[in-house]
Amino acid sequence: ALLLMSSLSEAEAVAVVEAQDRLYLADGALSYWEDSAGAATFADAEAAFSAGAFEHLPRGLAFGFRDGAVWLHFSLLVPPGLQEERWLRAAEPYIDEVDVFHRLPNGMLRSMKGGRVAQQPIPIASDEGTLFRLQLSPGEHQVFLRLASASGLTARPGLWQPRAFEKVALWRFWIFGLVLGFAAASSIVSALRFLNQKDRLSGAFVLAIVAATFQWSFRQGLIAQGGGILVPLYAAAMWLFFIELFE
Repeated sequence: ALLLMSSLSEAEAVAVVEAQDRLYLADGALSYWEDSAGAATFADAEAAFSAGAFEHLPRGLAFGFRDGAVWLHFSLLVPPGLQEERWLRAAEPYIDEVDVFHRLPNGMLRSMKGGRVAQQPIPIASDEGTLFRLQLSPGEHQVFLRLASASGLTARPGLWQPRAFEKVALWRFWIFGLVLGFAAASSIVSALRFLNQKDRLSGAFVLAIVAATFQWSFRQGLIAQGGGILVPLYAAAMWLFFIELFE
């Protein structure tokens, strides 16, 4: 079993380059295993990997709504002389549970917990997904992710240089601020028009843009609760708006 695990990890190992800002793990470096009961421990997942139960995942995880949990695996090959911290963006911000199990080259195991319902390991990640700190040293690293959520199970894991991630996150904060500002201004103008003219189209537009803003905010992790009700509310608001528009 150990020989099988070694051969699989060598086939999937991705080399870490010192000057690389981001490593796209979703481009063929992942394998997965479904735990339909959601009760498997890390020891169970590691044993399943050793037994060859993990299947190759050519792209990122996109499973939709699933009961239980899904385990992802990838391995990293760190060259001699490279010893630094990298940030693992493990999953989308609306995923409820994200656990990381990091097996170091010396055999030590580090486990970390995150996700929408847990305290974030790196708070800057609130609208970027769950981030975990990986301390990399020379050798081969085995990393397992456990994902479970009432929302669709999607993930495109990536490994970032901390400074590169902070730079991208800063630009996203500015963009999100502009979009939210535009949405707020549009809502206020439409609400004033509705109060003035009392026409149903203006009222439907206000409801649609407010529902769309909250739905978008939940998907980006800007609000922590409400995903279950926001999807049908957004759909109903848009349906009502287009009914009024084309009437």
